[in-house]
Amino acid sequence: NLHFHGLYVSGELPSDDATIVVEPGQTFDYSTTLPVDHHPGLHWLHPHRHASTALQVGGGAAAAIIVKDPDESEASVVVPRIYTHDARQIVMVIQPILVNKLNRLAQ
Repeated sequence: NLHFHGLYVSGELPSDDATIVVEPGQTFDYSTTLPVDHHPGLHWLHPHRHASTALQVGGGAAAAIIVKDPDESEASVVVPRIYTHDARQIVMVIQPILVNKLNRLAQ
């Protein structure tokens, strides 16, 4: 199952219900609606299988979610064109993978 951090979403299915079990090989379609006044920012999600969360997240199972500010327009950001021509944003999720610690958790 998935668990969201930073998002104000329902804790019931089909959204952020940390009690659902999706077995290997099974699928589940999550549907999460954000309020129109939700705060913008970079948030994250991860699997939330009880007794396995640390192992899964520590092994790299996490993702970023960007909530854009609806009031922010390109015109409000003043950056010389030389720096923005063909520029694109890339979101990187960087986390340490502590193999020895993960090995102890897995045993």
